[in-house]
Amino acid sequence: MKNDNRSTLLSFGLFGQQKKATLIGVGLVHASMTDDTPLYLQVEARLRQGLAIGTWPADQALPPERQLAEEIGVSRRTLRKALERLEEAGALVRKRGSGTYAASLTAPEDPLVRLSQAPQTLTSFTEEMHARGMSVTTKWLVRETTAVTPDEAFALAISPRDRVARLKRIRYANKLPVCIEHTVLPAEFVPDPHKIHDSLYAYLDATNARPVRALQHITALFMPAEEAEVLMLSTKEPALFTRRVTYHANGHAIEFTRGYYHASRYEIVVETGGR
Repeated sequence: MKNDNRSTLLSFGLFGQQKKATLIGVGLVHASMTDDTPLYLQVEARLRQGLAIGTWPADQALPPERQLAEEIGVSRRTLRKALERLEEAGALVRKRGSGTYAASLTAPEDPLVRLSQAPQTLTSFTEEMHARGMSVTTKWLVRETTAVTPDEAFALAISPRDRVARLKRIRYANKLPVCIEHTVLPAEFVPDPHKIHDSLYAYLDATNARPVRALQHITALFMPAEEAEVLMLSTKEPALFTRRVTYHANGHAIEFTRGYYHASRYEIVVETGGR
């Protein structure tokens, strides 16, 4: 589908069973990964996760090996071994003289439809729920300033040595848990995370740092056990996973949020018109 410069990409997919995830070639991050796991397998798992959440969409080139190795903090030899394993698994495609690309995420019997829509108004969860006449409350799980991970540094286009404000919270609508959000922002925008109350965007509004646009990917998947328990879901029930990067008016990425949503309590409505 052709994409014009007004469009925001929304990715919809469904991993109905674990064996289907294997067919797609993305795979799942190894739950038992530890520091004793060989480094190339840790790198492979991290890259698989990046592919699974859309860091590199299908048919998009990964950064050059030298750059990617530096961002992850490993040697090119270690990175190359991880890339070779991913290529053998069908998750990556190497094109001589062109680079390494994320493979198509679809199997013939499980097509993934990508839909593009004109940009919608950028709103926060609090604003969305209030617009629906619902009350919003927040339970904070994490509010701290920490080191950035390589995946987060890549998403925010910041240095791997930078610090970030790290936020994790449960969002409730009418006292029912609707989603869990994991958010990171460059520390310069949120020097003291404890000053954020229910709404991050209200805080950013007050500091003249509210984002003006976003790129968001939405996928259906099974929830990790911890998040499923909080949202009162079975790990065998599909939920919505969102990955969103928002941008300041100056063009810099300001927020990277990964959210797990209770699919029966949260829906996404897109209004379209004729040509």
